[in-house]
Amino acid sequence: MEDFAMDFPGLNTTMTCLVMPQKSNSNGIRGGFRSKTHFLTHSLPLLELQIGMILTLSHLIRFFLKPFGVSTFLSCILAGIILGPNGLGKFDSMREIVFPHDSQDIIYVATSLGMNLYVFLIAVKIELGMVLKIGHKPLSIGITSTVIPFTVNCIYNSIPQQGIGSLSFEDNYLIIVVVLTSLPVVADAIDELKLANTELGRLTLASALVSDIGGIAIFIIQVFVFSRSVDITINYTIPVLVFLLVLAFIFRPLIDWVLRYTPEGKSVSTSLIYVIMAITIVSQVYFIVLNQNFVLAPFFIGLAIPSGAPLGTALIEKFGPFTNGVLMHILIPTTFMRADLYLYISNFTNLAKSMIVLFAGLLLKMTGCMIPCMVLKIPINEAVALTLILSYTGVVHLNTASSFRDSGTFREQVYGFAAFYILLNATIVPVMVKKLYDPSQRYNSHNTRNVLSMKPHSELKILTCIYGQDNADSYIKLLDTMNPTKDNPMGIYGLHLVELIGRYVPLLIAHSKLKPISTNTSQKIIYEFNQYEKNNWDTVSVQLYTSLSSFPLMHEDIIHMALEKKTSLVILPLHRRWSVHGFIESQEKGWRNVNSKVLENAPCSVAIFFSRGNLMRQRARQSFVSNISICMIFIGGHDDREALILAKRMMKESEVTLTVVHFLPKGHEEKDESEDHIYDIVLLDEIRQMGTVNGRVFYRSQVVEDGPETILLVRSMANQFDMFILGRRYGVSSPQTSGLSQWIELPELGIIGDLFASKELETRASILVVQQKKKIRHAVN
Repeated sequence: MEDFAMDFPGLNTTMTCLVMPQKSNSNGIRGGFRSKTHFLTHSLPLLELQIGMILTLSHLIRFFLKPFGVSTFLSCILAGIILGPNGLGKFDSMREIVFPHDSQDIIYVATSLGMNLYVFLIAVKIELGMVLKIGHKPLSIGITSTVIPFTVNCIYNSIPQQGIGSLSFEDNYLIIVVVLTSLPVVADAIDELKLANTELGRLTLASALVSDIGGIAIFIIQVFVFSRSVDITINYTIPVLVFLLVLAFIFRPLIDWVLRYTPEGKSVSTSLIYVIMAITIVSQVYFIVLNQNFVLAPFFIGLAIPSGAPLGTALIEKFGPFTNGVLMHILIPTTFMRADLYLYISNFTNLAKSMIVLFAGLLLKMTGCMIPCMVLKIPINEAVALTLILSYTGVVHLNTASSFRDSGTFREQVYGFAAFYILLNATIVPVMVKKLYDPSQRYNSHNTRNVLSMKPHSELKILTCIYGQDNADSYIKLLDTMNPTKDNPMGIYGLHLVELIGRYVPLLIAHSKLKPISTNTSQKIIYEFNQYEKNNWDTVSVQLYTSLSSFPLMHEDIIHMALEKKTSLVILPLHRRWSVHGFIESQEKGWRNVNSKVLENAPCSVAIFFSRGNLMRQRARQSFVSNISICMIFIGGHDDREALILAKRMMKESEVTLTVVHFLPKGHEEKDESEDHIYDIVLLDEIRQMGTVNGRVFYRSQVVEDGPETILLVRSMANQFDMFILGRRYGVSSPQTSGLSQWIELPELGIIGDLFASKELETRASILVVQQKKKIRHAVN
C-alpha cells in the first residue's frame, strides 16, 4: 500500500495517509530499483538528504555573503526561501520526493531539539544576579519598552469595539511577535555588529535582559487576563510555581554543593553535564503533560545553573558548536520553508488590518524605548540605534510565529506576513544601525600620547594587559627596571583579560583594595600587583581591572581603557610562550589577533613584551635591577626613538647597564638632512654625553651592509644581555634590514623582533618591542 496525499482547495490544508510502521532504513541495491528515488521512501536516507541539503545551502550562502555583512540568521532565511514554496519547493519533484508531507514530523523533531538546546544555552548565559545590579538607564528602557505596548494593548482590548476596530485573538498574538524583546536575538545582533564592548552595546544588552524577563512575566499575566477563569489560572500557575521552587531549593543547592568539591581550575565532571541534560529532557515531558509550553523547562533549568566557569562554560563548550553550527542551521531554514510569501502577497489587501496591528505594535515598542532615552539625554543617534536593536527580530520571533501557526492561532496568510516582516526587519535594521552609530569614532585621539612627548618629571601612565599568571610575574620585573622615583612616578593600570564563555554580557570589574577579591581567576594577579604597589608606595600607584570579553572584541576594552586613563604606553604580552628551558611551549592565535588590533588602533604607544628565559619568570621579592644589562638596538625612525627614550628612563638613578648599538648603513658618511635623521642624531648625541659621565651607559656603532649581516650581528649579541629593547619599525625599509621582510613570521614584532622570537635563535633574554603611537586613518575591524 502506497502513501498518498489529498489537497483541500481553499483551505490550504493537506491530508496525508501513511503506511505504518514506516521503514527507517533502505535495503539499497538488494531491494531492487522500483524507481530512481525509491530509497527516499525510507525515513532515514530521506532525513539525511534533507539535512545535507539544508546545511550545505545555508553554509554556502553564509560563506559568500559574510564579506558583505549579512548575518547568519539572514543567510539561513535565504536558504529557507530557496528551498521553500517560493523557490525550489514549487516543483513537484522537490515537494513530493525530497520534502514530502509525511517527512515533516521527523525533521520537526530535529528542529525542536535544536530550539530546546538553544533556549537552554541562552538561559545558562544569563546571570540573574545582574538584574539586581543593573543601573537605572537599562532598567528604565527595559521596563518601558515592554510595559507601554502591553498596557496600551490591554486598555484597548478592555474598551468595547465593533467591526474592524476590534482586535481578534490572532491580532493580539501578532502583537506579541512584534513587541517581544529576546535577549539572545539582541545579543546575536550586537555580536554581528561588533558592538558588545561599546557603551551602546552594554546598555542595549542590559536593557534587553530586563525587557526579556519582564516580557515573559507580562505574557503570563496577559494569558491570565484573557482567560478570565480562576481554574485556568490556578492550573497554569501551580505546576510552574512547584517546578520553580524545586529548582530554587533543591536543584540549585545540589549544583552548588557539587561545584564546591570541584578543584579550582579543573573542569567539571562529564557525569554532571549528562545528568543536567537528562533532567532537562524529563522536565520537558513534565511541562507537556501539564499542557504547558515545553520550551519553558530548558529555560528555567538554564537560569538555575551558575553562568560562567566552570559549569556554564563547560555546557557552552560542549553543546554550543553543535547547536549553533548544525541544529540552528536546520531550524531556521525549515521554519521559514513553511511560510508561503506568495500567499501573503496575493492576500495583501485582506491583511490590511494585520499590517496595521503589527506596525502599531512596533510603533508603541519604539516609543517605549525612545521616551526614557530622551529623558536620560542619550544622544539621538545612539537612542535610535538602541531602539532599532531592541526591535530586531530573530530565531526566537520566527519560532514563536511558527508555533502560533501550528496551534491554529495564525492563518497561513498571517504567518506568511509575519515571516516577511521578520525577513524585512533582519535585512534593514543592521544597515540602519551601522549608518547611525560608528564605534570607531571613539578611538580618534587628537592628542599625541607617547613616552617621547611626555613632560619632564610627569607621571608615566602604563596600561599592562595580562593574559595569564606568567604575564603578571614578568611584568613586575619589567616595571621594576623602569625605575619609578618620586620625580618620575608611574601610574599602572592592570587589565586582566579573560575570554567570555558561558555569559552574554561582557563585564569590566574594577577591583577595590578595601573589598575582598571575588574573581578567583584574578586573585593571584591582583595580589602580586598590590604587593608591588606596597613595595613602591611613594612612587607607584596601581589600579586593577578584570575584563571578560570575546576574542574578536577584546581589543576594544584595551583601547577604551587607554583612552579613558590617558595612558602613554600599553604593554602587551606575546601570544607565544616559552618554557624555562627555552622551547616554545604554546601559541594562542586569539591573543595574537588581539595584539595586532591593538597595535593598529591604539591611541598611544604600544609595546609587546616576552621572555625566552627564566630571568623574568622568577617572583620579584626584591629589586634586582642592579644586576641587569640592557641592550637597545637602534636603526632609526619613530619607533626606535620611542624605544630609546624608554631605555633612557631605566637609567635614571638606577644601577642598570645600558648599551646602545647603532646599526649604520654602508655609506652613512653621506649627508642626510631629513627630519627623521636629525631627530635620531639629537637623541644619540644625548646618549653619547651620558656615556661620558656615567660609567653604566655605552654607545657603539656598527656598519652593516644588508639584512644577512644584521642577522649575524644579532646572533652574536643574543646571549650577551639580559634584555633587548627594540623599535618595531614594521613596514619601514632600510639597507640594514634589506632582504629580511619576506621571511618575517610575526609582523607584530617587526623584523628584528621577529628574529628574537624565532626558533632558530637561541637566547634566554627578555625582549621589549616598542611602537610609537600611530595616527588612526580607518575604523576598527
